[in-house]
Amino acid sequence: MVALRAHSTRRLPLLAVTLLLLACVNTTSVDAEGIDDLVAPLVGDLEELRRSRVDVSSLTSSLDEAVRLWESGDVEGAYRIVESVRFEVERLKGEAPRVYALHIARVTLTVLALLAIPPLFYILFPRLYLWLWFTSRRGWVVVRGAPRR
Repeated sequence: MVALRAHSTRRLPLLAVTLLLLACVNTTSVDAEGIDDLVAPLVGDLEELRRSRVDVSSLTSSLDEAVRLWESGDVEGAYRIVESVRFEVERLKGEAPRVYALHIARVTLTVLALLAIPPLFYILFPRLYLWLWFTSRRGWVVVRGAPRR
């Protein structure tokens, strides 16, 4: 029985250190979950805005900066940045349909312009060629009965 007690007393400091490390890991994961709870909905909204062709690169950089501040221990600075990003995301959500409609219009006009090139070339090139030919020979005099070379 004495040997059993001596063996367990040697493990007690090891157990205490292990519990202390687990407590530190748990508090870190709680902090990480806190920033995840704040940032995850914003990341989803940013992805939706990006699919709507809204430029969200600066907001993504700001969220990255907020996570870095959170990890370094500046929780207040991280909250300020997250709130400013949240405000900007809400503003951009209202503009997203207009930006997407402009993108669709730009793509449609580009395709139509590219499709119009061959018919316009077919119609306009002969006229342009004849006009250039006639204007370049405007000063020529045609003499009747002139010998041919």
